[in-house]
Amino acid sequence: MTSYLFISGSSHGSWCWEVVEPLLQAHGHLTRAVDLPGMGGDATPHEDLSLDLWARFAAGAVRAMPAPRVIVAHSRGGIIASQAAEILGADLAGLVYVAALLVPDGLSGFDAAAWSGAPQIPVIFAADGASLTLERDTARARLYSGTPSLPAERALDRLEPEPIAPLTHKLSLTPERYGRVPRSYIGCARDNSTIDAILQREMLARSPCERVRVIDADHSPFYSAPHALAEAILDAPLRK
Repeated sequence: MTSYLFISGSSHGSWCWEVVEPLLQAHGHLTRAVDLPGMGGDATPHEDLSLDLWARFAAGAVRAMPAPRVIVAHSRGGIIASQAAEILGADLAGLVYVAALLVPDGLSGFDAAAWSGAPQIPVIFAADGASLTLERDTARARLYSGTPSLPAERALDRLEPEPIAPLTHKLSLTPERYGRVPRSYIGCARDNSTIDAILQREMLARSPCERVRVIDADHSPFYSAPHALAEAILDAPLRK
């Protein structure tokens, strides 16, 4: 049995893994999807959030699960997974990035996003400047372009403001800790988000992974291709 901790991407919560989790559980694995501080029902103010806070929260959630332990991260969740892996070191058996930000040491999520060839996604900033939101039609077109209408509309109803600060913080990663965790990358062939093929190639060139798979999905494969996503997650190499 392997323990899988799921971290969602920008504006999403634990709910987005609702189809994938049972698929892994059917193979006898333990899964847990978390809502980060400041997201879901947590009332932490967005101005108090940081990448370090989120990474330490994720690391604590991982350590509460039996070994071997794997983090599966989507989109913005990739920077949290990487920084959590630096904290966890040998306590983590693997990292699986799902259409996620794979950012080298010393750079931020926003730094890496600048490598994308996709058109910039227009956003609406909160009055206090601490968070941003996507306009609904934009989110539908860029995040769920290949997702059936019913799950797409349900997801759009659940989206929430995305805290800005963690995306601006530089990652601090070392070869001795983060660098020894086996990494897999799952790309999405029909990804219409900022994390397009150009950005994925650049990230993988700078931060190679032991295994790279591309599945036929939009940016939200947990709804557009859940079975292919589950298969790719289960195929990821783990620390021996």
